[in-house]
Amino acid sequence: MSASEPAKSGMSLVKWCIIVIGFLLIVRAVTMAIVPLTDPSESRYGNICRNMALSDNFVEPMLIHKGEMTTFDGKPPLYFQIGGIACRIFGINEFAVRLPALLCGILTLLIVFGTVKRLAGSDTAVRTVVLLATAPFFCAFCGICITDMTLVLCVTGALCSYMLFTSVGLERPEKRLSGTRSGAVLRLAAAFPEKKFYSVCFFFFLGLGMLAKGPVALVLSGMPVFFYILFAKKWKELKDHAWITGFLVFFAVAAPWYWIMQSRDPEFLKYFFINENFKRFLIKNYGDKFGAGREYFRGMALIWSALANISMIVFLLWPLLKKDLRGKLFSRQDFTGGNALLAIPVLTVGSITLFWCLTSRVPVYYILPTVPAAAIATAVLLTRTGFFESEKRRRIFRVVSVVLGLSASIAIAAYYQVQLHTGIKFPQQAYAKALQTLKTDPACRGAAVYIARRTPYSAEFYLGGENLVLHKSEDVWKSLKESENSILIISDYEIDKLLEGYLPEKGSRHCKPRRLVGRFHAWRVYAPAGDRSGAEGDGVTP
Repeated sequence: MSASEPAKSGMSLVKWCIIVIGFLLIVRAVTMAIVPLTDPSESRYGNICRNMALSDNFVEPMLIHKGEMTTFDGKPPLYFQIGGIACRIFGINEFAVRLPALLCGILTLLIVFGTVKRLAGSDTAVRTVVLLATAPFFCAFCGICITDMTLVLCVTGALCSYMLFTSVGLERPEKRLSGTRSGAVLRLAAAFPEKKFYSVCFFFFLGLGMLAKGPVALVLSGMPVFFYILFAKKWKELKDHAWITGFLVFFAVAAPWYWIMQSRDPEFLKYFFINENFKRFLIKNYGDKFGAGREYFRGMALIWSALANISMIVFLLWPLLKKDLRGKLFSRQDFTGGNALLAIPVLTVGSITLFWCLTSRVPVYYILPTVPAAAIATAVLLTRTGFFESEKRRRIFRVVSVVLGLSASIAIAAYYQVQLHTGIKFPQQAYAKALQTLKTDPACRGAAVYIARRTPYSAEFYLGGENLVLHKSEDVWKSLKESENSILIISDYEIDKLLEGYLPEKGSRHCKPRRLVGRFHAWRVYAPAGDRSGAEGDGVTP
């Protein structure tokens, strides 16, 4: 759709955008509520949100690790604080602990829309948010309990603030605000030039990023800005920043939490900055307190980036395959001339991807901050090359974007079904059976639930501390011995591979026999031998 099209078409584009994004939000919210938390990451972060909601401590992220309650020093608190508040409002459930990711996704869409609308107009802004909202990885991670969506919000907010900062002048906005019913916030904003205001916003999002993920937010936000200034020779513009106010805002947002944590634990800053944010990406055994990072190979970020931005790549194939349009995609002037709306997003995708290529410890969600930038660049490039001037291509854009967006929810549902039937990441049905047995089986009065070998994070979330025996990782035979008076949950893998054919219901000279009361795909639930009510036929000890 070109800029010259009638306003009626523009309105239909907006309405279509609202319908599409609204539908995707509903689908995503439903899947957030019905899909159980996965082990270990989602359940670990969900437990931290749960513990904040159950306590009055919204400063220290706390979880039970290796059988003991401890401070989680691996991540800052922003996601967990939002999740704790959500649990207070909606109760402790899957939807509440995933809600911060969805809220961050919505705020990211709003920031991107406002920025692109200001710099390129409403039509380009609408198409940008459609590209972003329907990007499969963005849509998927908007409903997953991980901290990276807060980082996406902060990096995107910082970069959009800088795009606005470098694109507006130093004139004061009194004329723009005169005659309007501006509130206190607008009157405060009018006290200094708009350029200064966006500079302060840039520092604000950097400070918020320190609470979302730590210093990596400064790196991911700073690299594109540095290269933009370098290529466009914008060094003189640095003097226009609100340096004093900006740094005061940055430290006011970020510093208090780090100061409190350091005062409570003198080793915190050393572990967080050195181990978690430096050694983590350089050394295999970097002293992680909470598990091992995922290992891939150097350069894996290139594959992740292509997958995360697959929808944008699909749409860019049209100008790439047309010889007469390739030259319109990029020009040197875009970077040297300071075209911030295109240069900064392109540099964001490139610099973040190449940065993560330096390490082999790079899960796919590390690439998520590139997706909003890729959506902005793609919408600008498609508009420049005339993609939306054809009604046929506009229809293709609508259909393909919706299909790509729905594919994320379909993939999540398919993954859930596969894991439910073949994997051990979803023991929730076993937990439910264990709780039912505790309440209804007379032989289990006073008993608790024991998980073989180690207590997964999901057990704490779904069973609660009062129903669960917490213990450190141990040999499976020790688990069988220690759980003789408890309800035991054990995976088929441990029975088939580690116990070499031993069945707990048969017993042995080392362990008492017990009753099989439930079998759910990869998990089995055993109760202590005694009253056989509720036992399944094959599992009852003769």
